Amino acid sequence: MRRSVREIAGFRRRRAVDALRGVDLDVDAAEIICLLGRNGAGKTTLLKIISGIVAPDSGSIRISGRDARANPGVFSSVGLVAGDERGFYWRLSGYENLRFFAYLWGLSGEAARLRIDEVLNVVDLADRGRDEVRTYSSGMKQRLAIARALLSDPPVLLVDELARSLDYPSALDLARFIKELVVSLPGRTAIIATHQVWVAREIATRVVVLDDGEVVADGAPEALLNAAAGARFTVYVESLPEVVAPAVAAVPGANLERDGAVTRVSFPTPTSAVLGAAFGALAKFNIVDVMVEGGEISEAFLDLLRGSDDA
Repeated sequence: MRRSVREIAGFRRRRAVDALRGVDLDVDAAEIICLLGRNGAGKTTLLKIISGIVAPDSGSIRISGRDARANPGVFSSVGLVAGDERGFYWRLSGYENLRFFAYLWGLSGEAARLRIDEVLNVVDLADRGRDEVRTYSSGMKQRLAIARALLSDPPVLLVDELARSLDYPSALDLARFIKELVVSLPGRTAIIATHQVWVAREIATRVVVLDDGEVVADGAPEALLNAAAGARFTVYVESLPEVVAPAVAAVPGANLERDGAVTRVSFPTPTSAVLGAAFGALAKFNIVDVMVEGGEISEAFLDLLRGSDDA
């Protein structure tokens, strides 16, 4: 009996999936919006649509009041910081990489040199611009990605998974850097896709929660991310190093119990400050589950914490 290659390799036809449904957002200048959600929530897809990489099947995008379908040039007003470091030529210097991308934006000669020097200064890489990208740390590559996004001087900055591949201190520095960048450059807006709740707590002026391609919550960080009084909040962390335990235990009301490779960290009647301190201490470790007993807590918040890497 003859068998087809499809049968031998086990190929299956994939069913169509709506990555986003009914997403309707108005974003004002100077806002820092964090898109929060689990794997597959649609965060990356939304950023790709806003940046013009992916065309939506329906609906419209307006940037600075102009319809993107009728005026595709408006996408030059958007700078995308992708979460993937493979977008650079690692054996070229940071400056040489930026010169290549500047050419794609129509910049060359002295204009390109001046703009590259300017963005390298903005992201604090002026002293490393002539070094090969392969010698950069993960944080420096993230900063170089921001420099690339700023080449066209866009009023809208999109950041996909800001905290990817970074330890907590480095990610915190980068989050604060982006906040200062938006504040220091008048008229800028940043939309940051992440599954890290602490990023939203640290820098967001507004939080939009995506779940299964739909907006399930939209509002101020404090209103969406706080737990209700009376709840007991328990976080289960896998492979928490022994040296970190004292720092976690120092969080007010924290109680630690180890069960094999999993550490149970609980907090009675958590407040916003307590949760912020707790997730500041636990953010870079593997949170495998979150439980709440008593009180009420946003289901969207729990969904975020159960997520892992990007959509």
